[in-house]
Amino acid sequence: MAHVALKDGRLLDLDTVVEPPRPRIALLNKSVQSAPTSSGIRLGNPDELPQDGQMSFFLKTEIPATFPRAEKIEVETDDSSADVLLSLADGTLVLEDAQTVLGTLRPLKSFGPSVFGPLRVRPVSENGERGDWQPLAKLVRIPALKEVRCQTVPTSRAA
Repeated sequence: MAHVALKDGRLLDLDTVVEPPRPRIALLNKSVQSAPTSSGIRLGNPDELPQDGQMSFFLKTEIPATFPRAEKIEVETDDSSADVLLSLADGTLVLEDAQTVLGTLRPLKSFGPSVFGPLRVRPVSENGERGDWQPLAKLVRIPALKEVRCQTVPTSRAA
């Protein structure tokens, strides 16, 4: 029962239900491994994930106190056009201890070749309750360079 005081001075009693807290995680660390490419292009920003690369990241549970085995981690594009659920059951999540989990994301395998842009992450509890989104990385496409040519420019001679 909640006791509510209105601006006009009246007091009301309302039936209320307090839901359990939503799951919450903290991103501890992340690393990007680029796929071996012949293009020679290297990304300079650690927040950029090549489409054909792999990202490993550590998450720590804040709510609940320990990471439940049935909890999943959802990774989604910022525009909600593609998403994937990572779990202990499919091996994309690995418990490091009772509070910390290692996630592995292979974007090309999970999303296909048509996805790019910001990625975000959130926890999903066993009963489907979703936590808040957090930024994870920016998925980028790296062009495939097949050939680079330098054109020879004749030097001009002063007369």
